[in-house]
Amino acid sequence: MVTASQRTARLALTVGTSLAACLVPALAGAAELRTDDGVGDVWAEVYDDTGTFEGWVKAGTVVNGDVISTKARHASRRIVFTTRYALLVRGAGENRFKTQQQMRFPDGSTAAVVVDTSNGWTGASYVYDADTGNGIPCAGVRHEIDYDADTVRVSFPRACVDRPRWLRYVGLAYAWSGSDTETGDDDHNYLDNALNAGHKQGTGNSNTSPRIYAG
Repeated sequence: MVTASQRTARLALTVGTSLAACLVPALAGAAELRTDDGVGDVWAEVYDDTGTFEGWVKAGTVVNGDVISTKARHASRRIVFTTRYALLVRGAGENRFKTQQQMRFPDGSTAAVVVDTSNGWTGASYVYDADTGNGIPCAGVRHEIDYDADTVRVSFPRACVDRPRWLRYVGLAYAWSGSDTETGDDDHNYLDNALNAGHKQGTGNSNTSPRIYAG
């Protein structure tokens, strides 16, 4: 279990590291693209007393919910995403979380690759069609969650998505507290768009990365 003082120290170190990394520009159109994301730009869903969704409010930084960088690599055989968080912690009472990279390809088709800790802290990974929600058969999906390094890495074969010439993506990080809380008042749903400070979730041009060509 990570103590409060350890959390504070790790978050302080992360803030300094993230700000320094932002000074290094990413190269558009390359086989690899790194995008830095500010600390403390997590959003929370707001509902009224009847359970109707009302909108979003800024939530600052959230354990297991605050992304500080994403690296996308479009290699000749595999597509790889590495998401770095301000702080990842597993254990009773901690937020469950999910990373989701939604991709769009030259022919207009879409896919999303997910790492989800809903059913365990080691996570489960899969690929699906981001437009229809249907699963995409992809036996080679692999992932690793490193709680010491605060990173989530997932990769899958390009063949699963018909070997696109390039891809654009939006990186989304979800976290929620309802599964380990005692009352409904403690339940929260969080979102961090890993590419900007907003909370848009679609793959429209204004919300996605530059093209990342196969290397």
